[in-house]
Amino acid sequence: MKVKPIFAWYDLWIGAYWDRKARKLYVLPLPCIGLVFDFGPAPKPKPIPRASRIAVHLTDGRTIVHYAKRRTRRTDGSLVLHDGDDGGFIVAEYAAGSWSSMSTGTRKVSQHKEKPNDPA
Repeated sequence: MKVKPIFAWYDLWIGAYWDRKARKLYVLPLPCIGLVFDFGPAPKPKPIPRASRIAVHLTDGRTIVHYAKRRTRRTDGSLVLHDGDDGGFIVAEYAAGSWSSMSTGTRKVSQHKEKPNDPA
């Protein structure tokens, strides 16, 4: 917090004024003469990452919905859903071949159309 004296010939008032946007308090005990208390910029809130809704469509026709912040598709075809920014907590893990597709941010997971299995 900084305190500065102020002389403003155009301020003919006595009292206190809080400038909410600039976070300054103007105190004028005498007309035109006073102090300015500068509280600096407002602290910015830290952003809170939101978890995404992820619907995992299994090969047996079922759909399971999870909330996770990260997802990882491994090279072997498995799927891992993580919670937390560092990905340390595993929400769900699906082996290769047990899931067919996934959709993120969807509200109507029941309307997902399964792709037909192509036995080749």
